[in-house]
Amino acid sequence: MRAVLAWLKTIPHAWVIKTLGDSRRAGLPDLIGCINGHAFGIEIKQIGEDATDLQKAVMRKMARAGACVGVAHSKQEAQAILMPLIKAA
Repeated sequence: MRAVLAWLKTIPHAWVIKTLGDSRRAGLPDLIGCINGHAFGIEIKQIGEDATDLQKAVMRKMARAGACVGVAHSKQEAQAILMPLIKAA
């Protein structure tokens, strides 16, 4: 997650927060932000792990609202998910 956050901080016109997991925020992606006016949510998982059903449901709702969402197991996967937002500048 640190590598993804460090990379996001180098992108002009990007803003990101790391969510804190508790019962009030259950299901939120680990990283929520905006790049060039477009919202995103990235769930960071270890290799071999997948998002929970609740996390998937939240990300589906975010996607229906127009956000770019995905599950990343590495910085490279996060970059692939978010590259359309960066290129939209």
